[in-house]
Amino acid sequence: MTQSEAELEEKLIDRVRGLGYEPVTLRNAEDLKGNLKTQLEKHNHIKLSDTEFKSRWEKSCQN
Repeated sequence: MTQSEAELEEKLIDRVRGLGYEPVTLRNAEDLKGNLKTQLEKHNHIKLSDTEFKSRWEKSCQN
């Protein structure tokens, strides 16, 4: 039995959600930066102030 691309995609999404991942809506660059800050904090077990994040963002963009 073959599966459609949509069916395969839905199964993949279900498996990824089962691992704890959550969907994110990114409408613009600000959403992207906000999500990056959230993910950095989550996975590094830290809390960055807006000033700290802005400083790190600007440094990374210079390289």
